[in-house]
Formats: sequence, structure tokens, C-alpha cells
Amino acid sequence: MNPDQIFSLCNTIAMAGWIILILLPFWFHSDKFILGIIIALLGIVYAWLVLSSFSFGDIKKFGSLDGVLELFQNPVMVTAGWVHYLAFDLLAGIFIKRNGIKHNIPHWLLVPCYLFTFMFGPVGLVVFSLSAGLKQRTILLQIFDLQLKIVIHPHRQNNCAVGKLFLGHEKGTCYGRHRYDRQTRDPRIAAIALRYHYNGP
Repeated sequence: MNPDQIFSLCNTIAMAGWIILILLPFWFHSDKFILGIIIALLGIVYAWLVLSSFSFGDIKKFGSLDGVLELFQNPVMVTAGWVHYLAFDLLAGIFIKRNGIKHNIPHWLLVPCYLFTFMFGPVGLVVFSLSAGLKQRTILLQIFDLQLKIVIHPHRQNNCAVGKLFLGHEKGTCYGRHRYDRQTRDPRIAAIALRYHYNGP
């Protein structure tokens, strides 16, 4: 296969990975498929391209822009560089997905991050970092608001039903009756707020 055919084939393979990330967000094995098959194939192609055209004497060319430009006079090396970008952009996409789940960011907010990463690489990671930061700030504000809305009766000792539900205190009691604000959609916020009232600041 010539470099142009390899270029087109690798673009198609990488596109399949991005389609999975964007259109199949709840597929349990998507990460394994992208890492174990798509990125692995790109890695094999990359290794073959580099080994077929790269020599140890070329290593010193990475030390200057002119040297890199000289390397990229070879279409095979340009194709290898492109495959390198395709593989690492997909790795960045998996990073965005996993951390989006960790920070409870909705999938529709991750899609622009995927698109920016697909087109502009590191820009997508910057967009995701900003989105995750705003999400965490929103959660902290909701926790503070929830603490203000918790109703406390300091002179009554009751079994704390919400504490049982979120904190696992099956036999314990707590001073005061804590009312979970039903307007708060994320149960983690209630758990953190209640833990604050159990243990203090």
C-alpha cells in the first residue's frame, strides 16, 4: 500500500473510534474496543511506517525545526506523523469520556470536547478542563445552598433516615432531623452535606 492509501485507511479507522465515543456513550466495552483494536491497529501501522523509513541517524533531526521539516519531505514519515496524531487524539477522547463520567458531566457537554479534540487536539482537552471546572464549581455551590436549607431541630434525637440512606448509618442516631432538599438532583451533594453535619467542618 502506498502512503496515500494508508492515510485514507487510518482516517477511516480513527473515525470509527470517534463515532463510538459520540454515538455510543453507554456501550460498556467501548473503551476496550477503541484501545484494544482501533488504537492498537494505528500503533501497528505507525510502527511499520517508522521502521520502514526511519534510521537512527534521523534522531538528531528532531532537535531543530529544519530537521523536522527535512524528515517530513518523506511522504511515509508525514503519514506516520499523521497516524501518530490520530492515535493520541483518540487517547485524549477516552480520557475525556472517563473523566466526564467521574465528574458527572452530561454526555451532550462532552460532544463539543470530542469535536474540538478531533479537529484541534489539545484545544479539546482545554475545553473539557474548563467544562469540568465549571461543573465542580456548580456542585460546590449546590452543597453550600443545601446546607442552608437543611432543617435542624437540635433538641430532638431521632433516627436519621436520610443518614441511613446516603451514609449507611443503620443503627446510629443523629441529633436533629435533617431534611433532604428534593430540588437537589445529585445524591452525592446530600451525602456530603449530611457528612458535614455529622462530623463538623
